[in-house]
Amino acid sequence: MVARDYAGFTDATEPSGGFVLPATTSVLVIVKVHDSALRPPQFVNGLHGSFSVVDGTCAPAYLEAWLSPLGAYALLGTPLDELGGTFVDLGELAGRDGRRLGNAVRELPDLDRAVRRAR
Repeated sequence: MVARDYAGFTDATEPSGGFVLPATTSVLVIVKVHDSALRPPQFVNGLHGSFSVVDGTCAPAYLEAWLSPLGAYALLGTPLDELGGTFVDLGELAGRDGRRLGNAVRELPDLDRAVRRAR
């Protein structure tokens, strides 16, 4: 189900002003460890055939997982064409379970240290 290893990022790795998402055949799931004003606290970014430039900075700390298309469909139950190249709130997509996942990740003890170690 997971297309590649998960990763964690902190403010030390934050790009300024914007960032580029590469073309991908995987589905990106982000859970912000510390929320930011842009994008939902936990969200999904679907498949896209070309790179995209995203305005604004990343959250100061977050975890990401890249799901295979089959894994994303099995986990999210949403046709992948509905996720194509957009940011979709995991809470809206998966309901209470999506919000619960985000909250569970943010409540983990020593999460900041674990995110730094995952880099």
